[in-house]
Amino acid sequence: MKITYNAVFQYAEDGINVQFYDIYNALTCADTREEAILMAEDVLPLALDGERLDSLPSPTPKEKIPTREDEEVIAITVEMYVENGILKGYGVYEING
Repeated sequence: MKITYNAVFQYAEDGINVQFYDIYNALTCADTREEAILMAEDVLPLALDGERLDSLPSPTPKEKIPTREDEEVIAITVEMYVENGILKGYGVYEING
């Protein structure tokens, strides 16, 4: 299933910080906008993996997300699957060590 959440890209002199507005533990950074989008696409399924589908927050509409002059909101869509009501990311593996 496809899941979309809005990410806030904060542009700074030393790079771009990315934080998903509704998913507090989905954070990343990059040097370029293109790299930041790829990193956001990587971190979102990692943050959602193992979460119950019925407990996910509803995505906040882009126009309701407060931003500053140095920020941009970008919708990030990822493909995940659901197993017994639990989200699983493609390429996300459980490591028991």
